[in-house]
Amino acid sequence: MSPSNTRRVRIAVNLVLAVVFVLLITEAMLRIPSLFGRDPAAPDNDPTRTHILAVGDSWTRNHRLNEDENYPRYLQDFLDEASPGTYRVVNLGVPGASSRYVAENLPYQLEYYHPKIVVIWSGLNITPAMANETTGSLLTSASTLLLRNLELYRFIQVWWQDRELEAHAQELSSETAGLSKKSFLSGLSANRAFLDTLDDAQIREYLLRDYRRIASITRAAGAQPVFVTYPLDIGPLFRINDSVKQAAVEFDAPVVVSFESALRVPNEPGKWGFALHPGGAVNREIASDIALLILEEEIKRDPGESETESRPLEEDKTP
Repeated sequence: MSPSNTRRVRIAVNLVLAVVFVLLITEAMLRIPSLFGRDPAAPDNDPTRTHILAVGDSWTRNHRLNEDENYPRYLQDFLDEASPGTYRVVNLGVPGASSRYVAENLPYQLEYYHPKIVVIWSGLNITPAMANETTGSLLTSASTLLLRNLELYRFIQVWWQDRELEAHAQELSSETAGLSKKSFLSGLSANRAFLDTLDDAQIREYLLRDYRRIASITRAAGAQPVFVTYPLDIGPLFRINDSVKQAAVEFDAPVVVSFESALRVPNEPGKWGFALHPGGAVNREIASDIALLILEEEIKRDPGESETESRPLEEDKTP
């Protein structure tokens, strides 16, 4: 090899090593906050408590809200009030996550936390992966597992979703805008070309396939699935909510109709956040309804233990 070619190879290798080094440093910097503190809504496995997993998309973990204003944090507070030291709510929501993403990640989460209840709030992010019957090859699964654990990947994913949402914010700013399937869903997913190929029946089919898989996996792990609908029954949201309710009926699973929760919050600034995500007051009402349902389920499972160890939830409907 000539000296000039050797020099080019050396430059290319050094450039690759520099890029890898920068990526590693960036990943480390993104992980530093978690090294010095712990998210109260996403703790480590605690064998002394009953775990409740909250899985879903940005409606479960909205990065535009303070962590304390997402519904899992309110749910933790309500359950602590009713039965101190009994429950641990784990917020596993990922902004931009699809129902397929939730289904693929759930087995690992169930194995780690061994929860009694899994709260499922997902369905708005429609992706091409949902059209596949199988979960993919071993190589694809390994790649997915690697990406799932990279903070840099999640940072880029959130940034990209922000850009997509901002591009469609005007369309999503009114509850009565008569939103179409394409205009609404394309504002919540980067896969607009894929969405253009789908009709309502296909979207229902893909969602139901994922919901059934999520419920089956949850039940097989000895946990109870609890579904949550989206709080606005307009346009495509009605169709998604209808699929959620159908899956709940098929698996005899409880469902929280968050539209009814949201009605208890006055129409005022802050009720709805960016792209019609619930504000803190709406999330609090949703969490209250989930807490009541969870406590009722626990009483049905073991009346003696639940009645002696927990007390009725004192509802405070002040936003």
